Amino acid sequence: MVRDIPEVNVLSYTWQGPRNDASVAKARTAIEAALTAKGLKSSGYRLLGYNSPMVSPKKQTHELQALLK
Repeated sequence: MVRDIPEVNVLSYTWQGPRNDASVAKARTAIEAALTAKGLKSSGYRLLGYNSPMVSPKKQTHELQALLK
């Protein structure tokens, strides 16, 4: 499904490699540290992936975004 959503500012962490609990936790920890350092608050998170089925797991790109208030 494709739908328009309202514009929102985000703080993101992007990595290349597998998406698993450890990599998502590392991204969230880094984002939370950056939010604290910048005095920002998050209203939630979203996880994006930019991969075709032919991309090997070690070359896949993922992005965790903190939705800023």
